Amino acid sequence: FVLSSTGGAAALVCLLAAVVVFATRLHTTTLDCRLALYHVLAGLVSGIACVCQLLSVLYYDEPVSATHAGCTAVAFLLHYSLWMKLCFNGWTILHLFCYAVCYRNPHKLEAVYVLTSIAIPAAISAIPVATRSYGLAGAWCWIKSGNECSLDKEIDLKWLTMQQLALWNAPAAGMVALGLISVLAVVTILVCRTYAEKIDRERAILVIKPSTINTSALNQIFPLLVNIVTWCLLVIPSMLNHVYGGHLIVSQSLVLADALCTPAWSIAAGVTMVIHVILVLNSRMAPDAEQARRYGTIAEERDFANSAVFHSTDTANWSSSFHSTVTSCQLANWNAASGHVVHS
Repeated sequence: FVLSSTGGAAALVCLLAAVVVFATRLHTTTLDCRLALYHVLAGLVSGIACVCQLLSVLYYDEPVSATHAGCTAVAFLLHYSLWMKLCFNGWTILHLFCYAVCYRNPHKLEAVYVLTSIAIPAAISAIPVATRSYGLAGAWCWIKSGNECSLDKEIDLKWLTMQQLALWNAPAAGMVALGLISVLAVVTILVCRTYAEKIDRERAILVIKPSTINTSALNQIFPLLVNIVTWCLLVIPSMLNHVYGGHLIVSQSLVLADALCTPAWSIAAGVTMVIHVILVLNSRMAPDAEQARRYGTIAEERDFANSAVFHSTDTANWSSSFHSTVTSCQLANWNAASGHVVHS
């Protein structure tokens, strides 16, 4: 019930976020916003799959033959949504490096992003269907495990363990490591570049060179960074539950953490998308203030530059006048000493 109720809340949040994005037509602006929207849609599918896990409670006391069809469909949907999120995370990491670090806009690869994130999860999720490995695995429908809560005892435990490891746990663990390292690297590079541009701007006072590129990049990729970080942190309890529950006695704390964290990343994706839309709309509603602030900064720099030039010009004129006066006095003294009369 915890997983289904939390999944229902996640589905509602993601649906609301998708409606807000389509209503504001923000998805037509940049590829970053559409990638964040794809994460929201993956979260919507995951939330629906978590709601459908309620069927596992209805079939829990039934024979194995009665649970196979229903649990297979529910487990396939959950497995598909998790792999969809995994694929979008991989493409998002590639996009962050291309756009924010290498200054390349890979908008032509958007079709590849979408098609592979739909086809690859379907192909991987179909493998347990072909091997009849989906079923009741403890508290809900997933790849069947060999713990004491599994109703199907006539299973090859080693084969099921290999499937759980190869079809989810190992790829998810690799994506967690890659995601955290990539986010840290991207943020560090952008912050260092912004600081370097600020130093260059302060050194070259006469050249007006605003350093707003990296700040704008951070604002645009904000929902993508948050999606990756939250998923990497929230998927860890789920992996621990699958590994621990597949070999040992089921831990109720890990089951509860899995039930809460699996839909939580969907909620985080929806909330982050709504916050991003609000920030974008606020920045659009106040362009005059930002423009005035920017023009005011430029005007101050120009006034400072002009004052510096004026001061240097006055100094040069005073120095020239003083030099000419001293030269005239020296010439008069030389003429007097040599007997020449100088009339003033």
